[in-house]
Amino acid sequence: MKKTVLIALTLIILISFTASFSYGRDDYIKAGGLIHLNSDVSSGEYSPEKLVGMAKEAGAGAVFLTENLMPRWQYGIFPLRNIIKKTVEKSGLLRYGPERYAERINKINEKLPQMTVLMAAEVAPFYFWSGTPFKKEGLTLNDWDLQFIITGLDPSDYRGIPTVSNGKFSYYGFGSILKLWPLVLLLVGVKCLRRKTSKVCLPDFLCWILIITGAVFTINNYPFKEMKYDQYHGRQGVFPYQDVIDYVNEKGGMVFWSNPEAFVSKKIGPVMYVSPTADKYMLESKGYTGFSSFYEGYRSIGSAGGVWDTVLKEYCAGERDSPVWTMGEMAYHSREASGGKEIDEVQTVFLVPSNTQKDILDAMRRGRMYAVRKKKGYPLELDSFTVERSDGKRAMMGEEINAAGPVTINFSVSWRGETSEKITVKLIRSGEVIKEFPIEKGAEYRIEDDLYTGGDKIYYRLDVRGKYPSMLFSNPIFVNFTEEGST
Repeated sequence: MKKTVLIALTLIILISFTASFSYGRDDYIKAGGLIHLNSDVSSGEYSPEKLVGMAKEAGAGAVFLTENLMPRWQYGIFPLRNIIKKTVEKSGLLRYGPERYAERINKINEKLPQMTVLMAAEVAPFYFWSGTPFKKEGLTLNDWDLQFIITGLDPSDYRGIPTVSNGKFSYYGFGSILKLWPLVLLLVGVKCLRRKTSKVCLPDFLCWILIITGAVFTINNYPFKEMKYDQYHGRQGVFPYQDVIDYVNEKGGMVFWSNPEAFVSKKIGPVMYVSPTADKYMLESKGYTGFSSFYEGYRSIGSAGGVWDTVLKEYCAGERDSPVWTMGEMAYHSREASGGKEIDEVQTVFLVPSNTQKDILDAMRRGRMYAVRKKKGYPLELDSFTVERSDGKRAMMGEEINAAGPVTINFSVSWRGETSEKITVKLIRSGEVIKEFPIEKGAEYRIEDDLYTGGDKIYYRLDVRGKYPSMLFSNPIFVNFTEEGST
C-alpha cells in the first residue's frame, strides 16, 4: 500500500513538471531542468547519484551535473617560477576523468529512465596574480570567478578546453627557441671543464656556475613552450574567454556566462580572491550561447535595457551571428553551502517534444526555454508565449517570424498554489518596456502592438515578477518586418 502511494505521488510530481505547452502547431512538454549541481567529484558534498535522487524527489525532469573543470592555482617566484612555486589543486572533472564521469552518468540514466541527466563543466578560463607574498598586503588572486558553464561536448573534448590552469594556452613558437638559452650556458660550462682540448679557459668554479645555472634554468624552462596567457602579466581582456568560446563552438558545445553579476571579494587564508562582474566581457565577446539570469544576472544584465538587450539588439542589427539566451543556474553544492536554498529554487524549464538528452540540448541551443526563480507557495509557470501575425501564423521562444505588418503577442502565466501578492508582467520590445501590468492566474493575454518598421528585426520577451525572489524570464521571439505584401 505504502509503495503504491509513493509511486502515485511521484507520478503526480513528475506530471506537474511535464505539463503540456501547446501552441496550436505542435505540442511540447515542460521539462523542469536543474543546471549546475556540483557533486563530490569536485566542490559539492553529495555524490552524483544522491544529487540526481534529490532532484527527482523535487520533481525535476532534467539535471545538468556540473563539475569544476580544473580548480588549480599556482604561484611561482621569478625568475624560477616553475621550480620555486606553490601549487594548490582540488578535485575536478579533469582529475576524475571526463570519460569515466560520462560512464557514471550513463549508468544513472539507465537506472532512472524518467530522468535525463547531462554532463556540464564549470570553467574558469583565466586568472592572474597581483601583489607579492613578501609584503604585508600579500597576494590577490584575480578573476577566477569569471566563469562559464559549458555543456554539449563529447567527454574527451572537455580535456581540450583551454584554461590557464590546465596549460592549454601554451604552444610551440619562436619564443620556444629563445627558451633554450640555458643550454648555451650548460654547453659552455662543460666545454670549459675540458680546457685541455678547448680554446676556452675559465676557472673550474666558473665552469660549474655555468653548468649549474644552465641546468637549473633548463629545468625551469622545460617543456620550452610559449604561453599565450599566464597568471603573471595582469588582466588580458576578453581574449582568454573568447578563445574558450571559439573552442567550444568548434567542438559543437554551448557556453553560458555563469552568474555574470556576481562580484567576488573575499579572503581565504593569506590570499584575497577578487573578481569583477562579467557585463563588460559579455558585451565584448561573441558567439557564446547565453548567460544565467538567476541567481546573479537579473539586475543590470537581464532587466529591460540592460546588457542582454544590448547584445540582442546587436544581433537584430546584424552585428552578431547568433542571439543570446538566458537560463537559470542553481550553483548548488549542498544545502548548507548554498545558504539553505532548496535544490530546485532556480530552474530552467525546457519546452521539448520529449524529455530526452537530444531534445533538452536542442531546446537549450535554440532558446526554447525560460528561467524561473521560485518562491515557496506559488512557483511561476509560463503556460504560453507566442508572437502571431495577421494570418494566424505564430512563433514561439527562440524562433523568428516574418511579418508584413503589426503583430500580436499572446501569453499566459500561472502558478501553483494561491497568493494575495501581485504578479506583474513587463512586455519588453527590443529593450524597451512597452506594457507593464498585473496579471491574473492562468489568464490569456493578447496584446496588439502597432509597431511596424519595414526591413527591421525586433524581438519581444517577458519579465514576470512577484514578491522577491519570485521571478521568471522568457527567452525572446524575433520578428523580421518585411515590406508590405511580402511574407
